Amino acid sequence: MSDQNDKILLKAKILEKSEDHLKSCELIEAFIVNKKNELNIDERNTFSICFENLIKEKIEQWRKLGHIIDKEQIKEPENELIFNDINLKNKIELEIKEICKRVIRIIDEYLFKNCKLIESKIAYLKMKGDFYRIMTYVK
Repeated sequence: MSDQNDKILLKAKILEKSEDHLKSCELIEAFIVNKKNELNIDERNTFSICFENLIKEKIEQWRKLGHIIDKEQIKEPENELIFNDINLKNKIELEIKEICKRVIRIIDEYLFKNCKLIESKIAYLKMKGDFYRIMTYVK
């Protein structure tokens, strides 16, 4: 199982470098679920980078769409396209919140309970705090 899990980790790293953030997050989550002991620093950093880049991508989409909506509402407040854009923005907000909840769940269910190093515990608590902050930021 370890050899297969190492391949999953490598694939997650490759996909992250190629900026396929969603797939890299799926793979790093599968890696974590299958791993029975504590993550090493490299594995922990890969987990963090994968999800941080995915969330940055979604927040950037959310912000850009918000700016477009603001500009269009000034020009034409009753434009039907604005309502579609608002629905899309709300959908992206939900995606952001789901990603945040997913990270927090992974930390709580898999990472923190196997954690022995104080540095790892601090990193996970910081990451949880960051993702809670992001959830409150988008609404």
